[in-house]
Amino acid sequence: MTVPRLNNPPAPLHPVRVVSARTGLSPDVLRVWERRYRVVQPVRSEGRQRLYTDGDMERLRLLANLTANGRSISQLAPLSTDRLQALTTEDGAPTVGVMPRGRRSALVPGSAESVVALALNAIEQFDSQHLDQILRKAALRLGTDDMLDHVIAPILLEVGERWHRGTFIPANEHLASAVIRTTLAWMSDQSVTDPTATTAIVGTPVGQTHELGALIAGAIAVSRGWRVIYLGANLPPEDFVRAVARTNAKAVALSVVYPTGDPTLRAALKYLAAGLPPTVALVLGGAAAADYARPLGRRATVLQRPADFREWLELSR
Repeated sequence: MTVPRLNNPPAPLHPVRVVSARTGLSPDVLRVWERRYRVVQPVRSEGRQRLYTDGDMERLRLLANLTANGRSISQLAPLSTDRLQALTTEDGAPTVGVMPRGRRSALVPGSAESVVALALNAIEQFDSQHLDQILRKAALRLGTDDMLDHVIAPILLEVGERWHRGTFIPANEHLASAVIRTTLAWMSDQSVTDPTATTAIVGTPVGQTHELGALIAGAIAVSRGWRVIYLGANLPPEDFVRAVARTNAKAVALSVVYPTGDPTLRAALKYLAAGLPPTVALVLGGAAAADYARPLGRRATVLQRPADFREWLELSR
């Protein structure tokens, strides 16, 4: 998209930081939406700073509310601002920055810590709808990296600890996992990548039913400009080999959580490592990854920290 230069601009105009604060959209999300969906066309100052009109800000505020309430940005982007306002009324979506009278605020405060606290309370109350809204608004405000590192990861850790202490029952954990799974898929959808981008196949191998780690890996890869094909959980090695052959993928990223020492999984990963072309990377993450990667030697790369995976993605693209 060609960004117009500023020439006798209308007043007032607002910089990115002001638009981000008032709409709840992170600068990362703003850039993606402008580049890929052309939701607004900010002008540039002589110093190349992006500047937005009041109309741009209103349109972005409506888009933020509608996407946070479940609508797809790809479907909303072509619509007029009047139509977006009508959909907001239909959905009953509160305007960013305004607390509906007599109702609990659905807004996400600025700090990740407060988002985590709100989310844990919603999990405790079995309020999946409120949890979904909290997480979506946080993702729009914080961006992918901060959302994954400072919201999703702490929530999962605290839910696990409370489950072990007995203050959360399995149903709390299942609710949290289900909503976070939906949020991660939605986050990836908001960052649709170029179909010609470098491709990664993501999922979990046979016997591995916990897929949140794989979904997080997929969201990270999308945020780094990779095209991600997510295959899901508990798949045999043949499926990954076939998917790579069909898509010309350059990497297979698998989450391996529990248990260690499973001979069936060891055999499956050995088969996978041998069946992939030598130019295709095999990346393992998760609590049990190191145990299963050891017999594979240099054929497998273990990346446990999100920061390490981000660095690997950027170097390997």
